[in-house]
Amino acid sequence: MTIIIALSIATLIPVVVFFLVRKADAFETGNLRFMVASFIWGITAYFLAAQINPSLIDQGIANHDSLVRFYAPIIEEILKVLIIFYFIRQASFTYFVDGTLFGFAIGIGFAVIENWEYVLANPNSAVFQAVARVISTNLMHATATAALGIALGQARMQRSGRKNILILSGFLIAIGIHMAFNNLVTRVNSGLLLLYAATAGIGGAVFIYTVIRRGFQSEQKEMEENLNKEEGITAQEASAVQQVDQMKKFLAPVVEKFGSDKAQQVEKFLRMQAKLAILRKSAARFAEIGDEKLHHSTDKQIETLRTEMNGIRRSVGSYCMLYLRGTFLQESSPLWGRLQGLIEERAKAPRQSNAPSLWGNLDTKIKTE
Repeated sequence: MTIIIALSIATLIPVVVFFLVRKADAFETGNLRFMVASFIWGITAYFLAAQINPSLIDQGIANHDSLVRFYAPIIEEILKVLIIFYFIRQASFTYFVDGTLFGFAIGIGFAVIENWEYVLANPNSAVFQAVARVISTNLMHATATAALGIALGQARMQRSGRKNILILSGFLIAIGIHMAFNNLVTRVNSGLLLLYAATAGIGGAVFIYTVIRRGFQSEQKEMEENLNKEEGITAQEASAVQQVDQMKKFLAPVVEKFGSDKAQQVEKFLRMQAKLAILRKSAARFAEIGDEKLHHSTDKQIETLRTEMNGIRRSVGSYCMLYLRGTFLQESSPLWGRLQGLIEERAKAPRQSNAPSLWGNLDTKIKTE
């Protein structure tokens, strides 16, 4: 029973942490298939590393200490990130935050299987092993590969010279994080070891969360401008997309008036608009740097997305869409806001009995003629 509890902790907590970190990206642009593939690749990378690492000792290239402290971080980070090189050449890869999340998922997949090895090898301290690892080593693996995912996500938008520098820098940072952590846990023997390791692991996860939030906010600033250039998208819809991180709050009236199913369709529609804005920006950048393959595939992705959006728009219905636009009309139009305020002010003002009115003026006009 203890082993089952330990394995559950070792598996479920890292996965939950991943979904919590993913929440930082309110656009939710990450391709679900890529997410799952990333997690599975992390598991695959672990088994590949489990074959390569011992062979270095067998061949006399490294001893156990040097393997853990220096060689393993290099080998494991190279293996973990290979699949992201494929992802960044796909049009469905939206922006660098996707690379961050894919890297984090790879690290979690790698760490979960490594957890199982440690738990099963130490049945007498299985629960302690599981808890200690999920707050330290697991987060280190996820952070290191996520950092490399950030670099690769940024590199795809750059010309060759800057691209190569970003990729190399990403590798050095990821390997440096991993190597520093392994040296910490192998050199410190005091009772503070777990505290040090947990601080490093949790600190890394917080850093990645912060990077994702900043990436989201950066895209958010440019989003409305890109959407306002898109035919068929109103200023009110663009304003709604700007507040996608507060979706539940501003969709509450839609839920109340049209029901939760319709509100979910509206939410999906707005998230697709957010993705469309980012893809438009990416397509322009690919054209600028002369990457014809990605420019062409991104344009095709944009057209596919537009078609899907039109289908959802029809399914939502014109009445619901007008209601949504009306919700944001005052925020997106200062003139409307002033007009609405004036109407409300006049409506509340006490009416004077001798004040001229439309009908009074008309009656006077008729009598004088």
